Amino acid sequence: MDRRVKAVLGVLIVLSVIGYLWTTISIVIYPYTVDYGEAPLMDQAQRILSGQPLYKSDLVDPPYVIANYPPTYPYIFAILHKLSGLPLLQTGRMISFIASLISAVLLACLVKSLTNNWLASLVTVALFLGHPYVFTWSGLARVDLLALMFCLAALYILLHHWWSWRWLFLASIFLLASIYTRQSYLLSGPLAATVWLWSQDRRRCVVFVAMLLIPCFGLFLGINLLTEGGFYFNIFQANLNRFDFGRLWMMGQKFMLIWPIILITTLLMVIIFIQKSFRRKSDNSFINTGLLAFTLGALGSTLTVGKLGSDLNYFLEIIAACSIWSGLALHHLFILPGIRKAIFSIALICQLIWLLAGGYIFSTITINSRWEQIGWYQQLARQVQKAASQGQVLSDDYLGMVVQAGQPVYYQPFELGQLFHAGMWDPTNLAEEIRAAHFSLILIGGDTLEKPCCWPPELVQAIKARYQVEYQSGVVICTPMP
Repeated sequence: MDRRVKAVLGVLIVLSVIGYLWTTISIVIYPYTVDYGEAPLMDQAQRILSGQPLYKSDLVDPPYVIANYPPTYPYIFAILHKLSGLPLLQTGRMISFIASLISAVLLACLVKSLTNNWLASLVTVALFLGHPYVFTWSGLARVDLLALMFCLAALYILLHHWWSWRWLFLASIFLLASIYTRQSYLLSGPLAATVWLWSQDRRRCVVFVAMLLIPCFGLFLGINLLTEGGFYFNIFQANLNRFDFGRLWMMGQKFMLIWPIILITTLLMVIIFIQKSFRRKSDNSFINTGLLAFTLGALGSTLTVGKLGSDLNYFLEIIAACSIWSGLALHHLFILPGIRKAIFSIALICQLIWLLAGGYIFSTITINSRWEQIGWYQQLARQVQKAASQGQVLSDDYLGMVVQAGQPVYYQPFELGQLFHAGMWDPTNLAEEIRAAHFSLILIGGDTLEKPCCWPPELVQAIKARYQVEYQSGVVICTPMP
């Protein structure tokens, strides 16, 4: 490859990593929640530390809360918070930050193992960490980067040590950890491991599948029994939100806009290796088995982004897979004719520049604007703290402030709102509490009380009947009438 191209790629790799670090650290140290999903996980960690159960089997009595994910992340969250003494929110964010770095290293090691090309490995890291969805999510107290880290660790072990029973056992533990961090990881990682091992040694594959599935379903049955059905209700039944194909199309368009060249490159590489596989001329069976299977599973998980309540985290697996394919594509530049090599080099450089530009815009939207308004957030947090000393506080977008004020979550608006629309929760009891002015403050994000996703009509009517409503920029403040 031309030295000038290598130099440009080197500069863009460094800039991508710097951009990742700048934005992610800015999110990690930001004192308030950036994403709604951080607050429930903070609350779950607090409940673990206070000895309360995570998975309620019914929602008849308060608190009206749902634990959407298996227990691995909340328990790690709670233990590290207790041991480190870090603020609760920053503890959860540090888990994601460290997990994203380890995931990037694992991706680089996978590409290095498949290509023996360090430049391809570093470009893989730049594409992964430089993606706006990755560096945004890497700073949040969410489960996704930890699950991805466990999954990639298992794949790396399987690539290098598939013939060793001890290493196979360790890989099964990592896959089990990924599944019990985020249940959707039951697809891509296990599928890749199964297909890869089947191509190498069918007996080991069968034993490995048993090593993974028996503990997986055994743990599920055990936890579900201990929680009297609450585990199944929380992580499966309560997650069956309505699917919207329009949302899937919208999210897919945004993703394609950010990564057009990488997605085209991935598609072409997949087609090339499938053709090689059919011709039995593959030079690396993991690419044609494990990596293809992981990509297919990641794509399947990504397509569920059409579910209401889904977000950018649904793309993390496919981003990891596409980063690997792009690293492989860069390596294969060495065997392409001159003009094709030049075209791909220019396209890859343009993609990295486009990522940097998109990352800057994304960073400005997600975090820079919040730092600019930090005074307003501090004022609102003081108001929540004062109200929390007088009684229970309800909120949706500002639920994290309620947890940081020392209160447990009493009502999880989005999750319960979806259960209401599904006919699985009756808000009557909570509406009666609102009419009785049981809550010292109710904060609703946005500029209207009418938020069907989070506040059923009965609750809105109760608020209007018993609370003074003040509309401010970005929040509706509801205080009890005298």
